[in-house]
Amino acid sequence: MGINIVALLIGIIVAASVIYKFKQSRLMDILWFYPLFLASFPIYYWIFSLYALDFFSLFREVLIGLIFMFIAWLAYKNSGRVALYILAFGFVGHGAYDVLHVILNETPVAPNWWPEFCGAVDVIVGLYMLQLIRNRNEKLETINSCSTSSASQKVN
Repeated sequence: MGINIVALLIGIIVAASVIYKFKQSRLMDILWFYPLFLASFPIYYWIFSLYALDFFSLFREVLIGLIFMFIAWLAYKNSGRVALYILAFGFVGHGAYDVLHVILNETPVAPNWWPEFCGAVDVIVGLYMLQLIRNRNEKLETINSCSTSSASQKVN
């Protein structure tokens, strides 16, 4: 079983588009939006299980999905860098789950292109969360250096 390059590329394009739209519409400034986005991912597996009429898979996917929903809830309940770290962990973790899903399940219910597509979206959004942390750290360093230099100018 090889990598579906088309699904991977489409996942990359979708992730970049989602991040761009979130930034343009200022959705990224809404504290609950990214946790809600993460919490919605398990629902796709529930739908795939129902479509396949595989109720054992549905039960398993609900249990696993609740873990990701709990991670999203933790991110929602926290703020700042802690929330972004939790979200990054959740998104990248879900991307890993997408890829491992085919290996872990005897009867995968998701379409065969899903692991590359959704995995790419998950991992890229997770990496974007880490980039937001880095940007916040750089802003804090700039603010701290500006306040330190202005304080030293006042003393002189």
